[in-house]
Amino acid sequence: MYRALRGQKSSFLPQTAPIAAKFEDCQQNFERLCIVSRSGIRLIEPNVIEDSYGRFLAWGRDCGAADRSVDHRLRKSSSLSTRTLELLKTLSAKLEQGKIL
Repeated sequence: MYRALRGQKSSFLPQTAPIAAKFEDCQQNFERLCIVSRSGIRLIEPNVIEDSYGRFLAWGRDCGAADRSVDHRLRKSSSLSTRTLELLKTLSAKLEQGKIL
């Protein structure tokens, strides 16, 4: 009986790098928005999107979100980690809606 239970994986596994994962979501949403802006659908000027995307990538490199070290750096500050994750979730939602301001 216990062998059968050990073979089953838990349905809840804590995410090891949630900030980095949300950074990657935002990065993909930025890329989609850049493609849409270049395709002729002019919701937002392509230069504004690409400039914002460049700043976002620079932030990701500087803070460690791009290489997944940001979660390790913020492991002892749950409030800062939570706030950073909330901001990335908001940005991701705005990018999905086609808004970056």
